[in-house]
Amino acid sequence: MSVVAILVVSMGILWFIFNSRPGTPVRVVVNKWEVVENEIDTIAYQVEYESGCSKETVSASLDNLKKLLPLLEWDSLGRLETKSYYLTDRYGNYIYDEDSWSYKKGRRQVLVPNEGAVPNLLNEIYKSRYIDSLDYCGQLQIISTIQLLVSLYDPEFLQSGTKFVDLCNQFEYYRKLDEYSVLVALRINKIVDNQFRLISDNETLRRFYEILQYVLSSDASEEKLVHADSVISAHRRLGLGNKNIADEYFEAFRIVQSADITNPKHFKRAIEDFIVEIKFYHEIGFTKSLRRYLNLYEDKLNWKENQKRRIQESKAANRWFALKYAGFAMLAIGIFTIILLLFSIQNILRKKME
Repeated sequence: MSVVAILVVSMGILWFIFNSRPGTPVRVVVNKWEVVENEIDTIAYQVEYESGCSKETVSASLDNLKKLLPLLEWDSLGRLETKSYYLTDRYGNYIYDEDSWSYKKGRRQVLVPNEGAVPNLLNEIYKSRYIDSLDYCGQLQIISTIQLLVSLYDPEFLQSGTKFVDLCNQFEYYRKLDEYSVLVALRINKIVDNQFRLISDNETLRRFYEILQYVLSSDASEEKLVHADSVISAHRRLGLGNKNIADEYFEAFRIVQSADITNPKHFKRAIEDFIVEIKFYHEIGFTKSLRRYLNLYEDKLNWKENQKRRIQESKAANRWFALKYAGFAMLAIGIFTIILLLFSIQNILRKKME
């Protein structure tokens, strides 16, 4: 018992010393977007580039982007136009002309930017994300993401109409748009449409950006993504699809992602059981039955866990009951033992006195 006590004291001292160490210094960096939105970002991460971030790497990336988009405007950035303006005095007030009964006006040359020029579009993205001219890493991240998106388009389709302008507008709508989100959206797009090669028409364009918007607005779980792929692949093997099956598969993907079955083993078992009877579920409606199945599985799982919890609570109460009465019994045995011991001592003393 002494050895055990010494070990406990030693471990207590070591644990006290371990927890008495000062914490590591905390370094906080608040970026521009956090100030704009007045909210801290706890999931932000930085993209590291092997070539580093410099003016030369940005220029090289722009040259590569220019090779991918040779038919778009790169040189004509704007035109000069003569526009009138109201004259003001040194206090900033408009100057009134009593002869003409109106405020005095002047004329000057102003540069009207070409909204379709690629450099102007990039500058608008930089401005919307508060990326200054010396933030080469920020510029490189934007250009790399645009290059990745451009590579997903059919070149003729991209350079027709306002497709590239619409592509750039996505960066102003979605602050989290980056290479990672595009790659996740591409992976999901290939799961729901195994015939996808390039964005070549309005239908593939609509579906891709719908998936990209979903990725940007929600966290796609890798584990559930794999399970959604297995369900969709199993249904595709039935060979009973139609031309609109990609949209139905995307709906199935969202159903799997939104399922609230948190235990990975139970979720895997639920998907496997659904796949076994997938032909039957197809006949009554694939996505409808998938949604109902996962909801019912979750409800039944919660019911089973509640039943198990009640049984465990009952067992815990029984254990406490058993320990309590066993303790009373041991206490009674100890009291009886002491009483018998006292009687024995009394008898021994009485005999010695006789």
